[in-house]
Amino acid sequence: MKKVVEIRSLNFTYPDGNTALEDISLDIFKAETLGIIGPNGAGKSTLLLHLNGLLNGNGNIKIFDKPPIKENLSFIRSKVGFVFQDPQDQLFMPTAYEDVAFGPQNLGLKKQEIDKRVNDALGEVGLSDKKDHLSYHLSLGEQRKLSIATVLSMSPEIIVLDEPNSNLDPASRRHLINLLKNLTITKVIATHDLEMVLDLCSRVVLLDKGRVIREGQPKGILSDKTLLEFHSLEVPLSLSLNK
Repeated sequence: MKKVVEIRSLNFTYPDGNTALEDISLDIFKAETLGIIGPNGAGKSTLLLHLNGLLNGNGNIKIFDKPPIKENLSFIRSKVGFVFQDPQDQLFMPTAYEDVAFGPQNLGLKKQEIDKRVNDALGEVGLSDKKDHLSYHLSLGEQRKLSIATVLSMSPEIIVLDEPNSNLDPASRRHLINLLKNLTITKVIATHDLEMVLDLCSRVVLLDKGRVIREGQPKGILSDKTLLEFHSLEVPLSLSLNK
């Protein structure tokens, strides 16, 4: 498989002295769906923020063979789309259409191409009928989908999602999982939803206290009760019932 992200010996400490990442080494491959799991404070979000240069720690990172230094950030951010946990951090325009059009407009594209990208992205997330709606009037599930559409309109090769299922009702959660399943690009998902990891991810990385504890096939890691309990996680119910 083609490697799209390479991380070697990454360390990151916040200004308050809190060490969030310690000696992280990780590869991410084209078209895979990688789940990042771990307890609160494990460093999941901090790691994700390094994938498009929003944070820059000590170590070696290459994203599409380029380090995330200033002169490469425009290229990297055109390839790596970030979906924040809170849609309000991503949606700031009056209507759904305008939110999704914002990125393509800033690329200087012609209106016809912008319209196509917006309509394609909204169609992909199932919000074609909401394009003229006020973004803040949408449900939380719809706002999450809209946040994904703002990223898809930029035609990324990697999409990074931080806790995409948090606070969603069961129907919205299932719709979002189905949406992500249908995306054929590389996906990196930090989540506490271990059932979703089983359903969606081809590989999983367990983080705790800023370190990679284990990586491998989801079923093998998520069925290890001793491992998960030691790191304040629980075996998914579907695996427990199958034992």
